[in-house]
Amino acid sequence: MVDSLLTTNKKSPRSRLGRTIVLGSVAVVVTLIALADSWGIERAVLWDYFLTSLLFVGVFAGIGIVAGWLVWLVKKRLR
Repeated sequence: MVDSLLTTNKKSPRSRLGRTIVLGSVAVVVTLIALADSWGIERAVLWDYFLTSLLFVGVFAGIGIVAGWLVWLVKKRLR
């Protein structure tokens, strides 16, 4: 019975990766909220920190996307 429980889970690696990302994100959010409450940080301030970090990640991701697009464009023009 134990062998059948271990071998019947034949999900694709993509679905397991997505589930892992979602569960990890939820765990991080819950942990941050619990730590903020225990240290006395208001949730509004925590929300501001979160939005600021999203802004920084978005800006750097955008820069990376634009740089990758420019490299692709230069390679395409040189061929």
